[in-house]
Amino acid sequence: MRPVHVSYLMRFLAALIGALPWALSVFGQYALGMPLFRGLCHQMPERTLILCGAPMAVCSRCAGIYAGIAIGSVIPPFGFMARHGRAAVWIAFSVALLDVAIQDYLAHSINHGFRIVIPILISNVR
Repeated sequence: MRPVHVSYLMRFLAALIGALPWALSVFGQYALGMPLFRGLCHQMPERTLILCGAPMAVCSRCAGIYAGIAIGSVIPPFGFMARHGRAAVWIAFSVALLDVAIQDYLAHSINHGFRIVIPILISNVR
């Protein structure tokens, strides 16, 4: 078993990492994040959120993943997610794959809300 202070430190670091792309955009420093996230995200402008007049350094789906990491490190899992963790992950993951397939092959417009919520749900399963 880990000492309690190590667990808190790990949660703090996860929250910090998860909040980083959001904070960079809000404070207008998104250009600093572009090279940081280049290997992790395609950074396509049409799939990127604009916050406070500045684009994020990651696409909306990656932003959802980072938000899920930050939220999941601070608050306990949602009730349904805590009870049905693996099933919920498979459902959310399947819906995300379906969205990718439909978006890429049927060319529907980008739904940023959907691209953020699904990764947050997936990231909050423990």
